[in-house]
Amino acid sequence: YMLSSETQALSAVDTESGEVKWRRFIGSSIPNSSFSKVNFQSVQVLGKGRSNSLTKAIASVAVVYTQEISAGAEVQTVAAWDGDDGTPVWETDVELKGTFQQSLFFSIPGGSKTKSKANRAVALLNQDSLSIFSATTGKSFWSWEPKKTDNMQEVVWSNMWLSYKDSETLLNVIGKDTNNVFVAKVSVSKAKVESV
Repeated sequence: YMLSSETQALSAVDTESGEVKWRRFIGSSIPNSSFSKVNFQSVQVLGKGRSNSLTKAIASVAVVYTQEISAGAEVQTVAAWDGDDGTPVWETDVELKGTFQQSLFFSIPGGSKTKSKANRAVALLNQDSLSIFSATTGKSFWSWEPKKTDNMQEVVWSNMWLSYKDSETLLNVIGKDTNNVFVAKVSVSKAKVESV
């Protein structure tokens, strides 16, 4: 899968032949609009796994991008497509809170119940917030906006990774202020911060 800022498109390219299987244009289609520039931030791919429906589109490619909608104002969007044929599955606008840092598209083990009943999720980390979306519907089922440490310093959250404990899916988020480094452990299934 390939993102092009020049054409503002997501393309699926055959790895053997180089042939473009499908292409989807992203963002505003208003020609020559000064507010149509899309800034791609990430693309994540997750295998579709088993499906009970042979016809239903399943999100397997997720893209995070921002787009200027008026002078000085941007909207951040998380969108997903079926990787097989480029069928749009969902699109969700997000309030932009701080600079984009990272996104993860991941599976949640079958034994781990979540508030959204999702078995696949997209996590979006901006400098000042963490949001988790159902990869089935695109709806946000949890968000966290840590503001300051006890000594009133701003923490910049910059990176995250997954870990699994028993049937629990955990997001580990790292951040730092002027003097300290912090690691927050977030339970995806319980939709809460376990520790910082």
